[in-house]
Amino acid sequence: MNQTYDPILEITELRRVRTSLRSPEMGTALVLERATGNPVVVWPGERVPDARTGNYRRMFRVDTANRALSFTERVPSSHSAFRSVSPSDSHARSSARSSSRGTGCGT
Repeated sequence: MNQTYDPILEITELRRVRTSLRSPEMGTALVLERATGNPVVVWPGERVPDARTGNYRRMFRVDTANRALSFTERVPSSHSAFRSVSPSDSHARSSARSSSRGTGCGT
């Protein structure tokens, strides 16, 4: 079973002349791709730098909310008395979040 999750919710091509870009809603971030140079990451509550005149080519809306991750694996027992018995179930749970706050855009 292969299941993947793409945290990029939306990609928008931006025109040179546009209305002002807004700060993202909670649980998301905006990654603004410039024509040249490093991308700009905008977190909820932050102002978008040069929202009307910035030389941005694309805007990516990225999911940054916490996501639960769980899976069950069949693993053999390490005890010699149970080696001939079917493997036992092992269950793992974790939490994951797409975030690169303070480190650029994570690319």
